[in-house]
Amino acid sequence: MFAGSVITVYPADDDAALYLYHLIVQKYGWGWMDKYMATKPNFIQGHLPVARSVASGENIATFDASSSVWPFKREGKLEIVWSPVDETPVFTLTGGIFKDAPHPNAAKLYLTWFLARSSRAASARSRRASTCRRLKASNRSRLTKLPTTIGSS
Repeated sequence: MFAGSVITVYPADDDAALYLYHLIVQKYGWGWMDKYMATKPNFIQGHLPVARSVASGENIATFDASSSVWPFKREGKLEIVWSPVDETPVFTLTGGIFKDAPHPNAAKLYLTWFLARSSRAASARSRRASTCRRLKASNRSRLTKLPTTIGSS
């Protein structure tokens, strides 16, 4: 029914997605992951392409949406559904300027730039550090079933 129509971020490319998969496996076990992989989900780099794919109807669902879905929600292109039984992980970033910073205006300018929409998009595209190193060796082999490059199936 859902074969090939669910999309998600590569868990090896995104720390938030990897943590979400970790939570799912902790709660539901590796058997769930085996069944999920049998549905042949589509893997892609970046949360924005995931949101675009669901909004366009190319894929019907994702479970690792990020803040990139909200513009599409406001446009009525997709719906957001919260699980009544599973918690929703939230990832925050903290920023601040030290009271005694030598150049507080430069620090304010940097934070303004960093929080700007265009900067966040550019930053998201450039972050591709693998987080698989933190997995136990016994679990790492299970991830070899996941596609590791764009276009793999």
